[in-house]
Amino acid sequence: MRKITDVVTHAASLIVTGGPTVSATDHFDAEGFEKIEALIPMGSVATTVNIQPSALAQLQAIIMIAERYEDLTFEVDAEAVTKTLDGPLMLIGSGNIGMLGATVNDLIFTNANVTEDNMVTILVARTAIEAGP
Repeated sequence: MRKITDVVTHAASLIVTGGPTVSATDHFDAEGFEKIEALIPMGSVATTVNIQPSALAQLQAIIMIAERYEDLTFEVDAEAVTKTLDGPLMLIGSGNIGMLGATVNDLIFTNANVTEDNMVTILVARTAIEAGP
């Protein structure tokens, strides 16, 4: 049986001017991915974004970026624990993604800005095929 996958490459780096640089790159195979662009309305309107329908262990990567990193918060699966998105967020591996919570099915965003909507882009990579007996 032939297995079809996409190669996902990821890179991260922090560069301190006049100081150290730390960077990492790697890749993995993913059976499925989804890019989601969600407009989060101004004025603290809770906006639910469905991330994935499968088990946490099937998530391989998630990255969230926003137009602006002010006044933007999110909750994971209505856990009532508010997290602030104040910079790009990239988590690779189900263990790291698990820091968001026991499940990561929905992200509920709130944009407290009263004058501007905010666009959030999310890319999720995952396994999609369950192994047979």
